[in-house]
Amino acid sequence: MAHYARACLRLGVDVGTLEGLQRNERYDLVSMIQVVSHFYDLRKALQKAARVTRPAGFWLIETWDRESWTARAFGRYWHEYSPPSVLHWFSPEGLRRLAEQFGLREVARGRPPKWIGGAHAKALLRHKLKGSRLERLTGGLLRVVPDRLAIPYLGDDLFWALFQATGACGAQHGGHSG
Repeated sequence: MAHYARACLRLGVDVGTLEGLQRNERYDLVSMIQVVSHFYDLRKALQKAARVTRPAGFWLIETWDRESWTARAFGRYWHEYSPPSVLHWFSPEGLRRLAEQFGLREVARGRPPKWIGGAHAKALLRHKLKGSRLERLTGGLLRVVPDRLAIPYLGDDLFWALFQATGACGAQHGGHSG
């Protein structure tokens, strides 16, 4: 993606972690789509995001809802309980309280429409069912699902939230570390 952005779109792109971002520019929008659950050092990453967010700038965060019906129904088998890749789980209210610690207030929240490919869905099922009785039952069925099939994701466990810097502490002081 970075190569395409540089070569075809002529965009300046840095590759690395948010925690390690070395730029001093400030931005109107910091987009964290499907990344906050993966930050190794969550507080450091959000402090960095707060420092580079302009006053009255925005954070757009999409992540999984640990308090959703889907997460509760599947329990430890919920697809997002998958360390070491996923390190943090959020509820909408928990994420709102966390953003407030960095000087941002929630201005909007919703659930995005999501589609997943057949290959992705099959890989998730195979991983989660490995070693279970259901693995044998679904093995033959999964072979008939085309890899490129677009499947609507019907779970209620994905949400997005838009936060705006208030200037109280986040964008100007880098948030709290405690």
